[in-house]
Amino acid sequence: MHESQTRALDTRVSDDPLALAVPRHSTRNKYTPAVAREICDRIASGESINSIGTHKHLPTARNIEKWLLDPNKKAFKKLYEQAKKIQMALMAEQLVDIADNGDNDWVKRENKEGEAWWKLNGENINRSKLRVETRKWILARMMPKIYGDRIDVTSNVVFSLSELRKSFQRNEVFGKKPVIDQ
Repeated sequence: MHESQTRALDTRVSDDPLALAVPRHSTRNKYTPAVAREICDRIASGESINSIGTHKHLPTARNIEKWLLDPNKKAFKKLYEQAKKIQMALMAEQLVDIADNGDNDWVKRENKEGEAWWKLNGENINRSKLRVETRKWILARMMPKIYGDRIDVTSNVVFSLSELRKSFQRNEVFGKKPVIDQ
């Protein structure tokens, strides 16, 4: 067989074995509305782009990111943003489930004589704490208006300077009456 015919049969000609993993004419990274819908359904169900990219019939995480940046795929970006909002709401609900789940918090132990006792499973409890804290951190960063810590920096309280001076002068600071410049 001629070399050009051999190359036509190969998906790629390369010394790199990883280059042969995805054929040149693969439909894996081809954008279709059905693929876009499946990606967004998986995201809304809690799956990450990285885990989606491991499925052989779905695009890689890098290609999904390229689609999000592509100005010709605005519908995909809008669908993705809706899926992320659903994912964040699901994550918020998981916080309560994780916190309330006491399975495996206690493990049964036995000594050589067969006497049993229950021991607190610190590893399971610490894993649950980590799961809760990680989700809280992600929620606060991804959707701070909904899930972030709120600090009110505005105030409707108005003080007059003379009232503040009188209040300050009535109180002793470190055992001494404060001195206010007039």
